Amino acid sequence: MKKLFALLLIVILAAGALAGCGETKESVVVGMITDTGGLGDQSFNDSAWYGLERAETDFGVERKVLESATADDYLPNLTSFSEENVELT
Repeated sequence: MKKLFALLLIVILAAGALAGCGETKESVVVGMITDTGGLGDQSFNDSAWYGLERAETDFGVERKVLESATADDYLPNLTSFSEENVELT
C-alpha cells in the first residue's frame, strides 16, 4: 500500500509540475520503469501507467514504459531513459 501511495504521489507531483509549464516547443517525454510485476499487475504499476495516461491526455506529455522482468533490469532501464533524456516518474 505504501508503494502504491508513493507512486501515485510521484505521478501527481509530476503532473502538477507539468501543469505550470505552459506551452513549449519540445514535447515532454515521461518514462515509467515498472516493478517486476509489469503492466497488467492490477496494482501500483497499472495505477502509475493510468496516471501517465491522464498526463498525456490532460497535458500533452508523451509517455514511455520499460518493463523490468527482474530486479537486474532496473539499472539498465534507468540508464536507457537517462541517455534518452526521458523524465522519470
